[in-house]
Amino acid sequence: MAAGNGTGTSVAFGTSSFAANVTGIAIDGVERPAIPTSHLGTTTSATFIPGDIVDEGTVTLDIQYDPDVEPPKKGATETVTITFPLLGGGSTAASRAFSAFVTSFDAGVEIDGLINGSVTVKVSGNVTVTAES
Repeated sequence: MAAGNGTGTSVAFGTSSFAANVTGIAIDGVERPAIPTSHLGTTTSATFIPGDIVDEGTVTLDIQYDPDVEPPKKGATETVTITFPLLGGGSTAASRAFSAFVTSFDAGVEIDGLINGSVTVKVSGNVTVTAES
């Protein structure tokens, strides 16, 4: 397993072609439900089994916001692909591709500073993870 610098990671929106200078990516809230199996005969600790349906969470992009390029706030679900830099010497980079839609957008302006923002998308369905090769 290779660990390395994230510089060179890119994000592509398939339908809207939204693009921004991305300064950070957070993959959050991936969860599998725990289904309780405890019953009146359970005498010590609660018991559970794993649920079958995984919530693939959200992805938040920290961006340098360009007021001329709005994120797709009213668009339909589209394919979003995160492509990582080559870390292990392969010729094809690792990636994560998934259907998603924008759930939130924020931007801020400071005196003598960059206009920054964040765009959060909700993952809907399976995530296709491709290993570096």
